[in-house]
Amino acid sequence: MKNVINIVNFIRGWDKRVDFDLKESVAEQARLAEEYNLPVTFLYQYDAMIQPEYINILKGCRAKIEFGVWIEFSRVLIEAVGLKWRGREGFEWDWHSCVDMTVGYTTDERRIIIDEIMRCFKDIFGYYPKTAGSWALDAYSIKYMEQKYDIEAALICKEQWGTDGYSLWGGYNSSAYYPCVNNIFCPAQSSAQQINVPVFRMLGGDPVDQYMNGIGTDIQTVESMEPAYGCSGSDRNWVEWYLKETFNDRSLGLNYCQAGQENSFGWEAMKDGYSMQMELFDEKRNLGEIDFELVSETAGKYKKIYSMTPVRTEEAHKENSSTIWYNSKYYRSNLYYRNNQIMLRDIFVFNEKYKERYFDTVTVDEKLYFDNLPLIDCFRWSKDGKIGGGYFKKDGKIVNAVKDFTVHKIDDSTVYADIETKSGVIRLTYNEKSIAFEFPTDGFTFEAVVYKGKNSVVGFDSNKILCSYCDFDYAAALSDAVCEIRENGYAIIPDKRSFEIKF
Repeated sequence: MKNVINIVNFIRGWDKRVDFDLKESVAEQARLAEEYNLPVTFLYQYDAMIQPEYINILKGCRAKIEFGVWIEFSRVLIEAVGLKWRGREGFEWDWHSCVDMTVGYTTDERRIIIDEIMRCFKDIFGYYPKTAGSWALDAYSIKYMEQKYDIEAALICKEQWGTDGYSLWGGYNSSAYYPCVNNIFCPAQSSAQQINVPVFRMLGGDPVDQYMNGIGTDIQTVESMEPAYGCSGSDRNWVEWYLKETFNDRSLGLNYCQAGQENSFGWEAMKDGYSMQMELFDEKRNLGEIDFELVSETAGKYKKIYSMTPVRTEEAHKENSSTIWYNSKYYRSNLYYRNNQIMLRDIFVFNEKYKERYFDTVTVDEKLYFDNLPLIDCFRWSKDGKIGGGYFKKDGKIVNAVKDFTVHKIDDSTVYADIETKSGVIRLTYNEKSIAFEFPTDGFTFEAVVYKGKNSVVGFDSNKILCSYCDFDYAAALSDAVCEIRENGYAIIPDKRSFEIKF
């Protein structure tokens, strides 16, 4: 299992925002699944499950299909379990997080709502679903569904900040991971704290440019495989680029993408992109380049191969910009190149003791947040055209690259990136628990700059970078260097020509 796409379409029964027939896109998606003989996972929201016409659309489909659940809450579901509907007046389904998502409800309420979803599904299909998805799910709900209903897989949204009110930031950036019991967004570091349900990241975001969309603001725009988006998922050139950069032998771990589209966009908006993608998928499948599977099939294979979260890298190049994401169960990091500028956009620490915001409380407004622990956070540290993040300096001046960096694999968990500069090559070596920095000459430093928000690094003591975020204290070990707190960030000054950060 190396290159896998899951085609996933989720189905809402009501949506006040639209005036078209929500059933049309479901029927067309089923038709194309038959035409190309590609497996598709359909996830039913409760309000679609209780309407027989949505079930009947897919009854006669001759393609290989998996049925699962999409966990968003509508009025008919909430009232079915005896709770008061909290949505806005006139809304049968309200997308605000405090109404729509599990995190808007207490754990007792989450259980009875999930029980009703599962009861309804089993009454219709005769079995419990193996796959559950939502833009955001919490650790308690995933653990509950694993223990009581034996779900195999979960899906949540890609990385984004502020989009539609949902912020999922600083997680295992792509593919799949095993979450911890305290925080669905954090990979477990120990088997004792692990939920044995792989969580797949949805939508196939642009690994190079998605991160920078909306930088300096509080809301990101979207560049993803969603076929309704003209600049990405509906653009054949972009899709071909994305497939080429994602599905190759350069990366470590599972090369993965979720394709498909929710029916709320309507067939008119998605038909060109969806049809084009299915044609490309058929070509890739027939060439043996990509495997197409149901979500539960991929999850089953993942669990057989990986007992804990593996290392996953994602390397992608455009004409004048490139990136590599490194993910392990201990941290993630992102190296970014654009027009000879080079920086670390991102380092987030994973700590299974860091509890998600809604572990024992609820969200009370339209927004929700899932995150991890920042060491570098370019997007949230930038404003007014000033880009925060981690920069290489020599004798106090920012160092640029002569050309794009190159990445080399050492083993299944280790890669190094070489950055050629006028002073020689800077090498970053990533392994599961650390990042090693090597410089070609004396005089180099690594400096993190914060233009907006709060610097998470608060001190340095006993060879440890001391950090605090959301009232949670954490640290990263630093060898062969010292860390100095600056007015707008911090600097790591090596003793000689190298240092290592250990997580």
